[in-house]
Amino acid sequence: MAKHYEELAAKEVFTTTEAARLCGMSKQKIVNLFDEGVIEGYRVPGGAGRGGRARRIPRKNLLEFMRRHGIPTDRLEKPRIYRILVVEDDPVSAELMTALFEHEKDRFEVKVAGRGSDAAILAGQFRPDVILLDIMLPDLAGSEVFRSLRKIGGLDATKVIVVSALDDEKVRREMLERGVDAYFVKPVRLKQLRKKVYRLLDLPAAD
Repeated sequence: MAKHYEELAAKEVFTTTEAARLCGMSKQKIVNLFDEGVIEGYRVPGGAGRGGRARRIPRKNLLEFMRRHGIPTDRLEKPRIYRILVVEDDPVSAELMTALFEHEKDRFEVKVAGRGSDAAILAGQFRPDVILLDIMLPDLAGSEVFRSLRKIGGLDATKVIVVSALDDEKVRREMLERGVDAYFVKPVRLKQLRKKVYRLLDLPAAD
């Protein structure tokens, strides 16, 4: 049954039968509300409706109806997918950090930039919620990469976590003063890194 609702949640247009299941109402009730204009939608050829035209209800219209009448929308709301950009030139480190989140495909999407020059381009396209940034990259200094990331419009709320082999208190303090949200020194305790990401995203505590 849960899988059935997941499949429904992925749809953009619903039949009256599907809308009835999501609203916890009878199909006839949904049909009546549709015909009365309480639920807005449109008709398509086929079906036993008026003139042989079946009723269809767009997602946004059904959501508006449900919210207006206090009907829980949790079955219809798509789960939020958080985007994580890993900026890391070392393939092993990049793979470890990717695997840390990628197994939760219903919650996270992960992309990797292997060079600082690629990071800003990919960030502008991917619009990450969190960036895991190595500041010892082969082409650009980490501070320069961070500045370029902060110049991208619409990423003001993006969290940036430095993950670096550079264990230097002065550098750590400078990066935190510039606005990074955390600084981890390699080798990283992956569980701690994961918990930090969860806290920054205001998600329930990771196991």
